[in-house]
Amino acid sequence: MIGCSIMIIIHGFFIAKGPLNVFEVTKERDRLDFFNFNMDPTLRVSTVSATLGQLFMTLSMFGCQQNLVQRYFSMDSQKQVEKALWLTIPLTIFLFSLSWIVGMVIFTVYADCDPRALGYISEIDEIIPFYIEDRFYFLPGFMGLVLATLFNSGLSIVSNLNSISTVAWEDFVSQIPIFKGTSEKNQLWCIKIISKSNIYFLFKQGAAAGIISSHLVTLFIILGSLSIAKEPNYLQVSTEGCTNTTFSPYIEPIFDIQYNQYKMSFLNKTHDEISSVLSTPEVESSSTDDILTMLYSITYMYYSLLGTFVTVFVGVIVSYMTGKNKTDTKNYIQIN
Repeated sequence: MIGCSIMIIIHGFFIAKGPLNVFEVTKERDRLDFFNFNMDPTLRVSTVSATLGQLFMTLSMFGCQQNLVQRYFSMDSQKQVEKALWLTIPLTIFLFSLSWIVGMVIFTVYADCDPRALGYISEIDEIIPFYIEDRFYFLPGFMGLVLATLFNSGLSIVSNLNSISTVAWEDFVSQIPIFKGTSEKNQLWCIKIISKSNIYFLFKQGAAAGIISSHLVTLFIILGSLSIAKEPNYLQVSTEGCTNTTFSPYIEPIFDIQYNQYKMSFLNKTHDEISSVLSTPEVESSSTDDILTMLYSITYMYYSLLGTFVTVFVGVIVSYMTGKNKTDTKNYIQIN
């Protein structure tokens, strides 16, 4: 993925006449909105929501993810773990920067002839495959390589689920008397069931209650968000620079009725009129919106923050209630 991104960036710099021009074009078209401190929780992405959201997503990944914790235990000392974590900061910045620069480069290349506006693509996230098909037609197999890297990143999630399920079996389920002596075939079936169902009740009571509660709350918000109409607020794009040679001859437009009508209407419209058609006006919130509607409208960036808060809050309360009056009756023997 890093190699493919670097190839797109280098090739895009050549087409866009250098990195300085890429920066100027994206800045002039209001794509460098890095310092948006709007505190509105319903705004999809702002500097505040991105910082807090990524902080808690990263916290859950580096603090709780099974494969990372397993790597911590493979090191000789806590100091080595801390050193490794500090080294991830510049690497993470580098990886995120690659994605940002890829987006800036592709936007600059199509700044005056937006493919989505003309119907070559129907969704924004199709822009990278379209760009590769359009600009890397001279490199056979590159499209397949990019798609393979995307599928590979998806498979890494599956491997995490498998490793978590195996650990859950070894450390918890296999210790239950009725599961001792289970055949390998039945063990495999149990691990598959664990990976599908996530058996949280095997952990401590407070932690289990916190995890289940946070899952239910975030799931409630996500499902509720699907029930309200949320129009995306697209930034303005342009088609004033489109010519017969803008795209490679290997690109065949796939127009649906809506985009075809857009294209035909562009022939007699000015640049400002085109921009007003392609951009979606910001949807203003109604004063009659109830609490649930506001809750459903919260940006996905805050899901990890809410989940963490609910987990800790419920976990502490349940742990206090279930362990308040209990005393440890185990006898410990110190061996010198």
